Amino acid sequence: MNFFRSGLQSYKFLLKFYILFLIFGIISRVVFSAFYLDVFSVEIYKIFLYGIRMDTIIFSAFTILLVWVYLLGFNKIFKAMIAFVASLYIVFEFISFYFFKQFSLRPNFMFLEYFTHPKEVLLTSFQTYPIGSVLIIPLFAGLFYIIFLQLKKISLYGNFLQKLAILPFILIVSFLGLRSSLDSSTPNPSFYSFSGNNIQNELANNSLFSLIYAAYANGKDKKLSLMESNEAFLISQKTMNETFLDLSSLKRELKSKYPKQNVILIIGESFGGEFSGFLNGKYSTPNLDKLIKNGFVFENLYGTGTRTHWGVSSVFTSMTPHPGTSYLKLPKSQKNFYTIANSYKKHGYQNIFVYGGDSSFDNMSGFLYSNGFDKIYDKFDFETKYEKSTWGYNDEILYDKIFDIAKSQKGNFFISALTLSSHEPFDFPKDKVTPIEGEPINGFANSIKYADFAFSKFYEKLQQDKSLQNTIVAVIADHGAGISGDAHTSIKKNKLMAVIFSKNLRNIKYNKIASQVDFGITLLDASGISDEINVSGQSVLGKHRNNAWMHLANESVFLENDKYLVYNKNDFKYKCYDYFAREIMGCEESDKKARALLQSANELYFKANSETK
Repeated sequence: MNFFRSGLQSYKFLLKFYILFLIFGIISRVVFSAFYLDVFSVEIYKIFLYGIRMDTIIFSAFTILLVWVYLLGFNKIFKAMIAFVASLYIVFEFISFYFFKQFSLRPNFMFLEYFTHPKEVLLTSFQTYPIGSVLIIPLFAGLFYIIFLQLKKISLYGNFLQKLAILPFILIVSFLGLRSSLDSSTPNPSFYSFSGNNIQNELANNSLFSLIYAAYANGKDKKLSLMESNEAFLISQKTMNETFLDLSSLKRELKSKYPKQNVILIIGESFGGEFSGFLNGKYSTPNLDKLIKNGFVFENLYGTGTRTHWGVSSVFTSMTPHPGTSYLKLPKSQKNFYTIANSYKKHGYQNIFVYGGDSSFDNMSGFLYSNGFDKIYDKFDFETKYEKSTWGYNDEILYDKIFDIAKSQKGNFFISALTLSSHEPFDFPKDKVTPIEGEPINGFANSIKYADFAFSKFYEKLQQDKSLQNTIVAVIADHGAGISGDAHTSIKKNKLMAVIFSKNLRNIKYNKIASQVDFGITLLDASGISDEINVSGQSVLGKHRNNAWMHLANESVFLENDKYLVYNKNDFKYKCYDYFAREIMGCEESDKKARALLQSANELYFKANSETK
């Protein structure tokens, strides 16, 4: 027992360092916050609670890296490394103050980009902040010297065997601290996002985490070079066939002819057309099959990717996505990036997102809070009397939450939600539906049947409530199910269920090719919102582009009219096919359109934050 107690005692130094780390973080946020008192709310305490979380993530990461030096008994080197980390942390808070003053952000991808031009950055820094620039290096050196001298006075106890015996415990605790969650999410901007006010979220953030995450995200952030920018916009504009406000963007006026209505948007997990009866799917969706006579049905709408983050991103941003990953994860779309929530906000709508699981998954809450959403509800906001499944709360509980939120709204609202009962391992309430013959009760087909049941129950409840009858209800899948890497089979699997239920759009079937990026703009149009937009998506209530992009694991697919082009992501060479998967020739014009739409969206992405630089 004494052996293990001595082993624990040998790591007491790390606990002291962690406490000092947190204390400095709290002091730093108090100083930062003093300059932003006007943004404070009753949730001010969350800045410090989330701040402790972010500081713990960084401290835990350093512990995992440094503890091996301590284990081997290199105490002077270990103390020097601790002094280096502490000095770096303090200096970065000092730098962050100036960065925050200009951008209202912790150092991020812009900070990294500046240092690709060191001469210009140094000259600008010396001219703008002469005292601060001169003090950076002496400050770091002085802090390192003082901290190292203090650390040299501290005796470190424990021999190799004692420290080794306790090491697994230290690593487990540090790993949990680094991960900061027992859910499926890994650290991302959602971990410090708790408010629709981005300044409060950034005050809770940790500058070192912000910079490390930006470096990681920048690895996926590649500028495309498929054609010249001007050519890309000209071809895209011609393809979209609308009236644009200038030649170097996709900027135009969306002019709705419909009266303004509230909106409830449901993004259904894996609800592909393959399992939708009204789209000639493999199985029936008995309730939706009956309800579609009341709606505007997309018969050929395709998902942009194979994962939830692709679908959520595409529906909200209406932007043809980057082939590498979605805008939920890319660095330049984490602030001031267009979402349809921005358009609703201009018209006085309250923008709300509801999810029965952990909203930090795939950085959903971080992205949405920073781009137009006012409030996010996830599994931590549901009543504990409900039973949770593996991923969170089932669809019926989610819909009850949405209904209560909608009833509580005093003005116009845009409520969007993501379901999860049709996600593996399909642990939905089995007693609510009659199993499909020949299909396992715990299988995907029956989970879709339950999702169909839960939605129709919710829809009928809305129709019976007079106060919510001026509400559009839209439902679209995030992606198809069982999509493999094969482009030819993926096309069919990634055709999605998508319907808009509106009193102004009854019993309409839209059979041209559409994409998830078109759905959000169409929803704005249908709900009476007029706005200036600069995105790839189009309202299908107006012009009909009749094409769609889809990004798979190693290939991208562009569908247009009666053919599709399959691109290799490595060299972007393509082959063209008809819908019988027979290779055909003469697709050069379609290739130009495909490249132009992808390139123009990429140009808009890189321009999105240019005004803040």
